[in-house]
Amino acid sequence: MVRKDNTYSMKEAISLLLKTYRIEGEVERSKVISAYYDVAGELIVKHTLSVKMKNDTLFVAVDNAALRNELVYSREQLLFLINEKVGKEIVRNVVFR
Repeated sequence: MVRKDNTYSMKEAISLLLKTYRIEGEVERSKVISAYYDVAGELIVKHTLSVKMKNDTLFVAVDNAALRNELVYSREQLLFLINEKVGKEIVRNVVFR
């Protein structure tokens, strides 16, 4: 990571900073939640009460039982779109409440 002249690229410096302060996971969780709001669509976002990430599971609370039921059927597509937006497979499961 360190070159002979002790310089870092911006990507290396940010990565080192995140590792040093042990906040890599928090940054990834923020990316996942942001990706959810980007890919979910306007109607779903309007009915979303909260989005939380714990380990590799995304928890989404919605205010409409019918919408929750439809989201359960669209779970795999939503997983794919979120992971694609983030750039790697971080989310392995989505739980709708």
